[in-house]
Amino acid sequence: VLLVVIRPSLRGRPQRFWLNVAVFGAVLAALNLSLYEAIARVPLSTAVTLQFLGPLALALLGIHRRLDVVWVLAASAGVVLLTGGPAGGSDAGIAFALLAAAITAASVLMARRVASESRGLDGLALAIAAAAVLTLPVTIPATFNTREAADLAIVGAVGVLGIAVPYALEYAAIRLVSVKAFSVLLSLDPAIAALAGLAWLGQTLAPAELLGIGLVVAASAGVMGSRSPP
Repeated sequence: VLLVVIRPSLRGRPQRFWLNVAVFGAVLAALNLSLYEAIARVPLSTAVTLQFLGPLALALLGIHRRLDVVWVLAASAGVVLLTGGPAGGSDAGIAFALLAAAITAASVLMARRVASESRGLDGLALAIAAAAVLTLPVTIPATFNTREAADLAIVGAVGVLGIAVPYALEYAAIRLVSVKAFSVLLSLDPAIAALAGLAWLGQTLAPAELLGIGLVVAASAGVMGSRSPP
């Protein structure tokens, strides 16, 4: 979809650009595979909260204030409350979510690098195309095994609404703010995931788990408040 809409230029690109696009594509493929494996095993809010510990860790890099220790402890307590509750899910699901957290941090850095070497959304469109190629061994058999057109339509909607559109918005934002600010704002997603899980998936959380999400979000806001003015 992005290749058709963006129509990125392929000429005059240095070898380093293509290498970064390939790495970025591999990171995006690994990120989505690990995140969806987590969502299959744990509630949406749990998976997303754990995933965005990666951006939160990026935001904490380079900050050396005593107050930041409080935010680290708050985020850690939030993780303990979230993963130890009745809706916490399987150990494998939590492991996949934590893997997604590490890969998310890498994706933020790679997005910044590719964005600095390209114009518009060219780099993102090419990286997602690379990710699509890398996942063909999984997607081709799944496509042929899916006989219901409605299922394929849902998958297409997820591709557009869950990957193409949000990644395009994030990719545009990464040019306008620092990696630290971008990471912290991205870390606010757990609250949205909790609401979405409740509204559309009927996933309810215990008070302790809601408190855990709140602590992670509060830690993100606290780190943002600790940043020096630009």
